[in-house]
Amino acid sequence: MTIDPNGRQPAPPSSPGHKALGPIFRGWALIALQWAAQQSLACLIPMLFCELLLFPALHWSEVAGSPFGNVGFQVVQALTIGACGSALGVIIGQRSPTARRVALWTWPLPVALLLLLVIRELRTFGAWETFASFFYWDHPGRDPGPLPREIFTYPAWSSSCYSLGAALAHRLDPHKRTPTSAVQ
Repeated sequence: MTIDPNGRQPAPPSSPGHKALGPIFRGWALIALQWAAQQSLACLIPMLFCELLLFPALHWSEVAGSPFGNVGFQVVQALTIGACGSALGVIIGQRSPTARRVALWTWPLPVALLLLLVIRELRTFGAWETFASFFYWDHPGRDPGPLPREIFTYPAWSSSCYSLGAALAHRLDPHKRTPTSAVQ
C-alpha cells in the first residue's frame, strides 16, 4: 500500500458510479430534511400561535366562547390558522428559492392522511359523525372540540395554506427568472 507525501493512505478504488451517487444521495437527503423541517413548521407554528398566544390573550376558548359565539369561534380559529400558515409560507418563500421549492410540497402528506381517515370514518360511521369529528364541533360550549380536528384537519389546512403562501411568494418575487429575461 502506498502512502502519499502527507502521510495519508489513499482511498480504496471504487467504481465511477459509486462516486456519482454520493452527491445525489446527499442532495436528496438534504431536501428530505428540509421537507421534514418545513412540514413540522407548517403544521405546528400556526396552531401553537392560535392555541397558546392569540386566543388566551383574547380570553377566548372553545368552552368559554368568543364574541362571535361558539360556532363562530371555530370559523375564526380555522381562518386564523390558515392566515398564519399563509404568512409563514410567504416569509419562508421569500427567504430562499430552495426553501420555496420544498415548501410547495408540504401539503400532500397531511391532506392524503386526512382523506384516508375521512374515507375510513365514512365507511365505519356515517356522514354526520365523520363531519362532526373532523370538521365541525357539534356541541360548542359544553366540552373541548374533537381531537381528530386538532390532529389531522388543522395540520392539513395549515400546511396547504403554507404551500399557497410559498406559491404566492414565488409570484411576488421580483428576481425570479423567466424564459424571456434569461435570453436577454
